Amino acid sequence: MLDERFVYLTLLLNLGGTAHYITMIFAGQVRPNRASWLLWAIAPAVVFAAELAQGVGLRSLMTFGIALGPLLVVIASYATKAAYWKLGVLDWACGGLSGLAIAMWVITDSAVVAIVLSIAADAVAAIPTVRKTITHPHTENPLFFVLVSLGGAVTLLTIQRWTFADWAFPLYIFLFPGFLAVLIWRRQSSLRHESVAPGRAPS
Repeated sequence: MLDERFVYLTLLLNLGGTAHYITMIFAGQVRPNRASWLLWAIAPAVVFAAELAQGVGLRSLMTFGIALGPLLVVIASYATKAAYWKLGVLDWACGGLSGLAIAMWVITDSAVVAIVLSIAADAVAAIPTVRKTITHPHTENPLFFVLVSLGGAVTLLTIQRWTFADWAFPLYIFLFPGFLAVLIWRRQSSLRHESVAPGRAPS
């Protein structure tokens, strides 16, 4: 197991990925879906509060970074009108479902419920971005999600007390952003191959 202080590395990975993603927003190379990114800020913020209530301690710093990064992305997306993805019915529906999950935690007032429902809310919030990645993969970049996933892996390696509050969100953060990174990479690779006509070398 790693020393608990390695969690500072997860914060650096997340903020480094965030900085890279924001740079690409300003360059017009990515177009974040605000519905996903705003809820990706809210849901981890709820988990962060629940982890503090459960005495998770320093490892909750990863969750704080997971909430901060998407919030900065949302703010940066207002820098230019072309820097965001237009929201549709599915985006608003997923946002509503995510908000409902968070509201249910407020009603139950349980830290474990907060973590479970916030993970569910975070995953549902990703649906618009997953759809956008499949149809328009050039509007996303995998590096941010790779770094976030690595941060989740590092956090898991620092765990010494395997309670649900300690491992649930880091495990999710290791798995789901990793899935998004692979999806983006595969879709972009597929498009590059499709753009090359048979018998012709790529330009």
